[in-house]
Amino acid sequence: MGADRVRTMLSPQQCLHLLTQAKLGRMVLSVNCLPTAIPLRITVVGDEILALADDHDVYQAAIRRDIVAVEVDNAAFAEEEWWTVLATGPLHLVGDDENAARLASRATLANAFEIMAPLVSMPVTHITGSSWIVVDGDSE
Repeated sequence: MGADRVRTMLSPQQCLHLLTQAKLGRMVLSVNCLPTAIPLRITVVGDEILALADDHDVYQAAIRRDIVAVEVDNAAFAEEEWWTVLATGPLHLVGDDENAARLASRATLANAFEIMAPLVSMPVTHITGSSWIVVDGDSE
């Protein structure tokens, strides 16, 4: 008949590994009580996701310490393998006491101070993910 996709759940360790490879993610948060996904550049340090709060809604969510989600994927559904990872946790602003300069020196966030955007951090409290692999649907 044709190719089918088989879904496999990823372990938390596999999810964190894939998350560390991502440079772009979507932060999902509430804006005026509606879910909103905002694309942003991310980096992972330990079990925390760092991003620039150059979006007003991300900045406000960090001030409120909202619980948010960050989703990353390889966005190649036509490929042989496709995966997605979703992490959640409380968002907060990174202050001087947390050595913001050291964290911002990571390659994907190197321009944090050049553009004067606040740095936000989301400790990962829950992480889940799936992968889909193409298999030949004709084999039985």
